[in-house]
Amino acid sequence: MFQNYIKVAFRYLSKHKGYTFINISGLAVGIACCILIMLFVRSEWSFNRFHTKGEHIHRAWLEEHYQGEIFRNTVTPIPLVPVLQAGLPEMEAACRIASLNPAIKYGNNIFNDAVNMVDSSFFQLFDFPLIEGATKNPFATSHSIVLTKTAAKKYFGNETPIGKTLELQLGDDKVLFTVTALAKDPPLESNIQFDMLIPFSNAPYIWSEQARTSAWSNVSVASFFLVKEGTSIADINTKIAAILQPLVVKNYKAGEYNVRLQPLKDIYFNTTLPEELTGYSNPKYSYILGSVGLLILLIACINFVTLSIGRSTTRALEVGVRKVLGAERQQLIRQFWGEALLLTIFSFVIGIILAVFFIKPFNELANRELVLSADAFTLLFCFVLVLLIGLVAGIYPAFVLSGLKPIQVLKGKLGSMGNMGLFRKALVVGQFAASIIMIISTITIGKQLKYLQSKDLGYNREHIVIISTNKPPGEGNPLARKLRTELQKNPQVISSTSSLYSMANYGWMSLGYTDVNKVFRQFRFNVIDGDFVETMGLQIINGRNFSKNNPSDSNTILV
Repeated sequence: MFQNYIKVAFRYLSKHKGYTFINISGLAVGIACCILIMLFVRSEWSFNRFHTKGEHIHRAWLEEHYQGEIFRNTVTPIPLVPVLQAGLPEMEAACRIASLNPAIKYGNNIFNDAVNMVDSSFFQLFDFPLIEGATKNPFATSHSIVLTKTAAKKYFGNETPIGKTLELQLGDDKVLFTVTALAKDPPLESNIQFDMLIPFSNAPYIWSEQARTSAWSNVSVASFFLVKEGTSIADINTKIAAILQPLVVKNYKAGEYNVRLQPLKDIYFNTTLPEELTGYSNPKYSYILGSVGLLILLIACINFVTLSIGRSTTRALEVGVRKVLGAERQQLIRQFWGEALLLTIFSFVIGIILAVFFIKPFNELANRELVLSADAFTLLFCFVLVLLIGLVAGIYPAFVLSGLKPIQVLKGKLGSMGNMGLFRKALVVGQFAASIIMIISTITIGKQLKYLQSKDLGYNREHIVIISTNKPPGEGNPLARKLRTELQKNPQVISSTSSLYSMANYGWMSLGYTDVNKVFRQFRFNVIDGDFVETMGLQIINGRNFSKNNPSDSNTILV
């Protein structure tokens, strides 16, 4: 019997090729869009969830009350980890992560890449696989360095990186590091990203002893803790306050200096805390994208049902003849639903092909590395999707057409069929309304993206080349002046300048002060020369620029 249903469905679909093509192509595009959106939303919700100990890993964040203002940071003081480890038996392990940007020398080549300084417990907390070298103890010495596959390829090409040395400029010192292990590149679904790792025992090169032991107002590292199973985080937060208050009592009253723990899995979707070393996303974007995917699929299903209604007269006569010949309603329901499922399966196969074809440009747009793999979740999603589409798309012909009375149909009296005009109109109106909403949304988003790309940022960002000296100011300033002198001899160089930070740098140096009204103010600043305004195309709207010929301008500022 089932074989007969399939045979009849094939005959009908092959006979009405235009109807079949429109239905299959519409459903296929909707399915392809839905699959791509599913992959992206799944990627969003899988952030930081690949760590086997992730349920018990927490990040510390700091809330400071000062002069009536509240300041929050997701980077913390350097001594926080050793102090809390010593005072809290609930802490099974801990790790600090500091982001550095030193000059890196290999052979005659000098690079300026990101390096993370971490505690030796880094690979005990986090599941970043080591694939070569000292996989059990990668930080055997203070001068050990771990590279990712991408970083090793950049520096050493196809050569084996293990045992090779790199020279890093840490503070005023040049330190040789030996590559001891090779790690897989961190997945994009991780807030913790790295290319190179060095032990935290190198902290004395960067920070003073006071900063490393007692500077509770100096925040510079991300602190992660592995708490024992069954531990109450609320209780730990209370204990942390009791431990830290005696250490900060000189500068903070009780309740003004609070360190709290945040679950690792909640970091990515928490928009209430600053990004600092890790990024985040707003969960509402995932909900919006998921809704868009369902809306696209709904439009495709409505299109299917609308076309079915359009062919209702022909199908009604078919139903009448079949019932006269002895067909039962249950048989007709299975027949029509079988056709819908068959169309859905064809559409699904084509939809998967389209998704595979478009996944590369979609990855470039979404900045992800999405892969359509046959894992349990994807297979379950595909099965549910096929079943749902087949049920929704075939519900009209299966129940409405199969319920027609053969005598009325053969006499040309369709009865209830005449009332389907209103239902069809409602579907068409709904389909057009959904399509118009999506078109308007697409145009709006396109304009917003164009705005972001073309918005005047207040400075010239075109044709600007940034060269880092990779030196502290004492050495970097003379070097920058020599470089500018040589570059200005080139007629293609219109202007040049030097500054402590570029306009593209995130996180200029931060300072604060208390104004005459006893209100604490905080601002970020850059140190520039007299050519910065001209070179960067800044517009002075009141007052004047720095003058190179006026020594007193060394005590002035541009706001």
